[in-house]
Amino acid sequence: MAWWLTVEHWMNELVIVVVIVLIGTILSKLVSKLLQNILHHIDLDRFAKKAGVNLPLEHGIAKIVEYVLLVIAVVMALQHIGLANIVLYIVATAALALLIATFVLSIKEFVPNFFAGLHIYRKKIVRKGDSVQIGTIKGKVTEVSLIETKISTKKGDLLHVPNVMLLKEIVIKKKV
Repeated sequence: MAWWLTVEHWMNELVIVVVIVLIGTILSKLVSKLLQNILHHIDLDRFAKKAGVNLPLEHGIAKIVEYVLLVIAVVMALQHIGLANIVLYIVATAALALLIATFVLSIKEFVPNFFAGLHIYRKKIVRKGDSVQIGTIKGKVTEVSLIETKISTKKGDLLHVPNVMLLKEIVIKKKV
């Protein structure tokens, strides 16, 4: 008989969790719509455009509030059955792993260009004002930084050439 009581107990807990999430979902959508209407009534998007911000703030703020309320409802449901800490640790670990992966992928291009920039400075491969041809690119060097070299073409285009490309391609300096 104790087995049925535990199954019945967990069924009741599951129903309570579903109700918490459902109520949280409904409330988050209602609050979001209400907030969006209030923000639209005060014409937030128009004020933002006047301030130079060309984003749909009314909709964005309302959606952020909706998602925050939904997360709160899910955490409350998980807390009710005692799983909130475990799930939050898993989510935090996944978010940290995603952040680390994003950082590693973002510096993947930075590091080689940085060291190429140091090499370009040290060896004076190109300098500001040089007329160069790098592969099919022809123009005048307007700036050399640690990450990229800017070249202005005869057509008036400004090209941002990664410094690694300067080391991989043949650089022809033209006499002016």
